[in-house]
Amino acid sequence: MIHTLAVVGFVTLIAASMWLAVYSTRYVPGVVGRLGSAAVYLGSILTPSPEPTLTVVPTPTASSTTISFGEASSSVSTNTSSVTTKTVATPAPAKPVTTTVAAPAPAPLYGSPDLLVNVNAIGYLAIDGQFDSFVESAKVPTNKQPAVKFTVRNIGTNISGTWQISTDPKLAFSQEDQPSLLPKQQRALIVYLDQTSKSTQPLTISIISNSVSESDTTNNSISLTFTLGN
Repeated sequence: MIHTLAVVGFVTLIAASMWLAVYSTRYVPGVVGRLGSAAVYLGSILTPSPEPTLTVVPTPTASSTTISFGEASSSVSTNTSSVTTKTVATPAPAKPVTTTVAAPAPAPLYGSPDLLVNVNAIGYLAIDGQFDSFVESAKVPTNKQPAVKFTVRNIGTNISGTWQISTDPKLAFSQEDQPSLLPKQQRALIVYLDQTSKSTQPLTISIISNSVSESDTTNNSISLTFTLGN
């Protein structure tokens, strides 16, 4: 019996081996193919991703800007049309107001005039006989004509009437009547001497009233002295 079981077992083993051989020949290639595809797919998953690269995008210039805000003309037109205008009448220019101011009445004349003589400057004439060439100087150069500028002022309260200039030494001009002066009015004058060889030359100027008596005659004359020489 043991011998029989051993034979049966050996035959069974051989049969199983033959079946396994046939099965392997038929199915193993497909399984191996499927396993290969799975390995490739898995390999692509495990493949590291490519290194990141930097892409430089040029900054658009003003001329290449594609953002549109609308046409300028239409925008301005729209804004202008939305403005509410109001017409304001310009007031007519005011007419100038003319105010008439009466001139102050002259001070009433009363009392007496008073002529006062004042010396303004001492000097000489740069050109003989020409009053407008007067040069103010404390010393008169040799061969120049001594001259003096002075004023006669009415400091009284009435008109002076005509008056005359008298000098000592006498000047070589005819006595002429000077115009009447109102109160606070004055007259500027120049007189000069002929050339002299003296080192000093005195001069007295006096005012003589022709017809009106003055309130004070002590201020009607003034004396001065020229110093001559270079």
